[in-house]
Formats: sequence, C-alpha cells, structure tokens
Amino acid sequence: MHLSGDLGRDDWSGRHSIRHRALSDGGEDEVKRLLARNVNLNSVIADKVGVAATRVARRTGLLNHERLEPGEALWIVPSRGVHTFGMKFTIDVIALDERGVIIDCVPNMKPWRIRFPRRGTAGVLELPAGRVAASGTEIGHRILFEMISMGDLADRAQTKKGDGPIFSQKKGTADVLDSGGVA
Repeated sequence: MHLSGDLGRDDWSGRHSIRHRALSDGGEDEVKRLLARNVNLNSVIADKVGVAATRVARRTGLLNHERLEPGEALWIVPSRGVHTFGMKFTIDVIALDERGVIIDCVPNMKPWRIRFPRRGTAGVLELPAGRVAASGTEIGHRILFEMISMGDLADRAQTKKGDGPIFSQKKGTADVLDSGGVA
C-alpha cells in the first residue's frame, strides 16, 4: 500500500518523468498483460502485473487481496514508500528509480510494517513473499515493464540491456506505459 500525504508524497502527479497512458489500444477483444523482466538476468519476475497509478489505487494497494498468486505483482507509481498496515499476508517489496534500477529491496515484509520513503524512488513493485530471492533479483538490477498481448506470450522477444526507458512496447501493442515527455 502506498504511503499518502507528506510521507509518501501523494502530491507527486506531474512531478516525475514516468507518464501513464491507457493500457488498451482500442481492441477490446485482445487481452493484454504487463510483465516485469529482470534485464540483468533476462528473466521474468512477474507476468501478471497490476498498475496502481491513481491516488485511490495507490491508497488501496493490496488491501483487498487475500494473497498474491505466483506471477502476480503490483506496480505502485509514483510511490517512494509503502506500508502493510491492514494487509493479510507477507510480500517482497522492491523500490525502483526512474530508469527501473532497483535501489532498495525489502524481502518478506510482514503485515503492519512500513518501508519509509527513500530518495530517488520512482515506484515500488510488490511481489509474493520469497519471489525476489527465488528469482535471484538484487539491488542494482534493472527491471523493465513490458506490455504484451496474450498472443505475444509464446514469442516474447529478448530485451536488450541498457539505460533506456523503464517501460517497453512489444510488437502489435500501443498506448503503453513509457518514460519521459508529456502525455
């Protein structure tokens, strides 16, 4: 769950370089998913990533969930800190800068805990407990978020290493999350 008010800088809208656009390209029949890829290991750490980009979604976070299933995650953006007050389960939390580089990691964060805001954090990815260790993901690794259609799942292209945008657009999809510029 996102920290609101001064502690979590809930007033960030428009003050960060990550912009958000609709996740659909108008084709309602084509189901799309966002996945999180560890670029350093060229491995997917979550293939069912939800995005909490509005104030309401950031405040609610995972409070209405009983658990996160394998492959699920929540990308809270913008967010510099999170808490697990009222949550029913333990999660892994990774904080990413605007390039998607992991600058902090809190494995196995139990309910009723807090991860205070850290300078340079653009967003926080919440994963099932144990996922960070199981995937070999570490501070300094880069996470790339990719929008893919269900048809692209079978033929996912390899992502190049580099310092490019935190978000990537896969062939055949439009209106994806990306970095920089004005929406």
